[in-house]
Amino acid sequence: MTSNPPDDWDWDRVAAAIDRAGGIYRDFMVGLGERPVAPVVDREALRSMFRGSIQDVGIGIDGVLTEIERDVLPNAMSTPHPCYVGLVNSSPLPAAPLSDLVVSMLNNNSGAFHQSPPATAAEEEVVRAFAEVLDYPGETGLLLPGGTFANLHGLILARTRHFPDWRQRGPTGIDQPRVYTSTAAHFSVARTAHVLGIGEDNVVAIPTLGRGTIDTSALAAHIASDRKNGATPFAVVATIGTTGTGAIDDVQAVAEICREEELWLHVDACYGGAAALLEERRRDFE
Repeated sequence: MTSNPPDDWDWDRVAAAIDRAGGIYRDFMVGLGERPVAPVVDREALRSMFRGSIQDVGIGIDGVLTEIERDVLPNAMSTPHPCYVGLVNSSPLPAAPLSDLVVSMLNNNSGAFHQSPPATAAEEEVVRAFAEVLDYPGETGLLLPGGTFANLHGLILARTRHFPDWRQRGPTGIDQPRVYTSTAAHFSVARTAHVLGIGEDNVVAIPTLGRGTIDTSALAAHIASDRKNGATPFAVVATIGTTGTGAIDDVQAVAEICREEELWLHVDACYGGAAALLEERRRDFE
């Protein structure tokens, strides 16, 4: 395909390519049982395969699909495979790749209503529906690309709440702005501290109990000690569903400490938040 206006495109060829892509998808999903979950791939051989493949003139959509079948699929992870249990990647239903086609077709910027009215309204409705089912009626929120981004967003809010002059002055005059989380928390908490400019050394890793829940007594003691020594506590990150063991912090106890100490409470529920939909687990989210 070229950059010519759509009226000049060969739409029969486009339709044929879409049909072919659909066939590739169907064959991939139907044949999952015969595919390895994690193929043995020679990294240097794969690099050599791709090296020099970007040229001044493209190979066309048919050529791309051929390369996908020949070079990509045999070397790719089979995440939808029933034996895949790594990380938290989900197995998409057919609606997901079909929706990707529509999203790419529209190519709207969903960052603002005037750029993408339907996407903005849809996001608002998804947030409203989740807030309702999670017993947070009337609350607002955002759809974010992952847990790392969510932790960053939450701690930015915490920093803004406790240090309103930060945007203009930075950390000037703030002595050791401390964030507390458990030793079992996701590594993105420490990385977020680096991005926020508060320094990873100011992320206090609190010991855990049992299978990995935060020790709330140790948390309270660390906060008190830091205040006594001139530090500035401002946020606690609790975890609902650690990635290592699925441990759930006692959020109610952590929240009580945060109320007493006037600290921001952020809950990382990326791995375990869906458990709030289960009646037998809802108490962990109160």
